[in-house]
Amino acid sequence: MLNMLKRQFDSLLGRGECAVTIPVMDGPFLPNQFLEEGEILFEASLLDNLALAGETLFYSSGTEVFSRNLTAPSLQGERVHTGNTMVSSLAARGTALAIGLDMQGLLIVGGSHDGKMIGTLDGKELNCITAILFLSDDEVVVGNGSAANSASRWKYDLVQLGRSGSVWHINLASGNARMLAANMAFPYGLAQAQDGGIFVSECWKHRIVKIPTDGGAPQLAAGNLPGFPARITPGHNGTFLLSFLSARNQLYEFVLREREYCRRMMGEIGEDYWMAPALKSNLSFKEQIQGDSVKMMGVLKPWAPPRSYGLVTLCDKDMDPVVSWHSRADGTNHGTTSVIVENNAFIVGAKGPGRAVKVPLTHPELMETSK
Repeated sequence: MLNMLKRQFDSLLGRGECAVTIPVMDGPFLPNQFLEEGEILFEASLLDNLALAGETLFYSSGTEVFSRNLTAPSLQGERVHTGNTMVSSLAARGTALAIGLDMQGLLIVGGSHDGKMIGTLDGKELNCITAILFLSDDEVVVGNGSAANSASRWKYDLVQLGRSGSVWHINLASGNARMLAANMAFPYGLAQAQDGGIFVSECWKHRIVKIPTDGGAPQLAAGNLPGFPARITPGHNGTFLLSFLSARNQLYEFVLREREYCRRMMGEIGEDYWMAPALKSNLSFKEQIQGDSVKMMGVLKPWAPPRSYGLVTLCDKDMDPVVSWHSRADGTNHGTTSVIVENNAFIVGAKGPGRAVKVPLTHPELMETSK
């Protein structure tokens, strides 16, 4: 009852979740072009999730999963899985690979649970696995982004204000599973905190929360982020790297509060042309015009309101952002849905152009902005 009253007051006053203001790119999010200037390791159509096991990089590409030895980056990727549905998430541990299959469930390839397939948990379908985290050889934590939409329909879930995501702990040996959190706004990334808790990125609420491994109410770790947070990976010395699907802008915030507009938009306009975040942009004249400052003399300005964006941020052990790497409105390395750390660099999966981009973790100018 109190939450309902609070929302009504927020809606009346335009504050809280009903505010259309967004945080500016400042402080640890001060814009740069370091992500756009990164080295392109390889390209693959629909490249999405990355996972690292030793010197082997695994990556999903549509309905397939490939592996690539990072010590021989010029070699072609080796196919390790082919299915009939999109691969929605990926995690690796030793010789085991956990694969999220859109609308089908969780598949284990290799390791002591090779071939195990889990499609339902407590009668609920694993229809939208967006993140997987190995806690041990026998334990995984899985994020199911939405109970109403598949992973490939993520834009529908956003526009419908989806709050049906959940996080599960699964014992692969016994088959037991328990729900750690429910009613989440598209849990897109998972990482284990130093105290054993689980960091979860709630993409549609632009925040990171931490949940205990034995369940309980999520605690806010980082809120009001300037983008849509996606997957998380451990960095050096207890830090984390967080990738973002796209950046926020005020027009998205406004449109999402106009429910009749959203209903008609979903029914009458092609998904690629919705007023909603995108993985890539500037491909068609049918895309929404976002203001007369987008182009000047025919040139797209980096500070224009972005329809798609590339962003990775380094966070401390408590998930507070420290510094960030950007591919701005005039860039192309957008839709950064996944990131892994490799020695003194990170590799980010830019789903928009289908690229794996390698970027140094240290940069003199970047370190200066973090002081």
